[in-house]
Amino acid sequence: LLYPVGSFYYNSKILGIRGVAEGAIFGKYLNDSFFSKQIEVVYDAKKQRMNEIEYKIKTNNYARYSIGVDLGNNEIKRGTILTFTGIYRGFKGADFIDCYQAEKTESNELVIEICNKIVEWYKLLQDRGRFDGVYIDGYGSIQVLIPSIRKKLQNDGYRFLVDLCIKFGDDGGRKARMMLMLLLINQQKLKFNTTNGVKELFKNLRKIVYDEDGLPLDNNEIQNDYYDSCCYTLTPYTTRFNNEIISLI
Repeated sequence: LLYPVGSFYYNSKILGIRGVAEGAIFGKYLNDSFFSKQIEVVYDAKKQRMNEIEYKIKTNNYARYSIGVDLGNNEIKRGTILTFTGIYRGFKGADFIDCYQAEKTESNELVIEICNKIVEWYKLLQDRGRFDGVYIDGYGSIQVLIPSIRKKLQNDGYRFLVDLCIKFGDDGGRKARMMLMLLLINQQKLKFNTTNGVKELFKNLRKIVYDEDGLPLDNNEIQNDYYDSCCYTLTPYTTRFNNEIISLI
């Protein structure tokens, strides 16, 4: 189904139910069984034990990679979140490889922390030509932090794309991001790694709820920073994901 069963849009568009949206958006699908049954343990040629996502990185099995950064930082919630995602061949799905919540709040220290994490993930790649770039959004990003992040990475010898995230407009873009995530989850085409960071991402996605318009409610809470960060790794591929997913419906 284009609109997953139980979602606000299924209830309103398919069933014709009217009223204020309520309840968790992703929590119905992201239950404990969804997470625990996703990742299989595999062995490489040297009989080293690893999970399937680690194995995909080691064997160069992803077609594309991206990093999303949401600059929701302040001293109260430390809401700058980075997400590292691998995209399947043919845009048949994606894996959240890792996620990181920054600790620094001072701008220069935060830039260094962000860059260090980006480089750490980038160095894991066997074919770095498959890395599409870093997509960033958040308060002050255009005026200060994006140029600072880009400059530091370039000074350290890294020339990949560092730019604003792709949002596809305002309300229309918010709906497109939400529906893409719902479709990937509902069709089990989105997997979550077993790192502590991805476990936090999983936990926070379960907290996202509808606002009265049927879009994700954003009260500037940490779960929204996690959600935005992971969305920024997927939205550069929205059209190609939709072409693949909708063709199977």
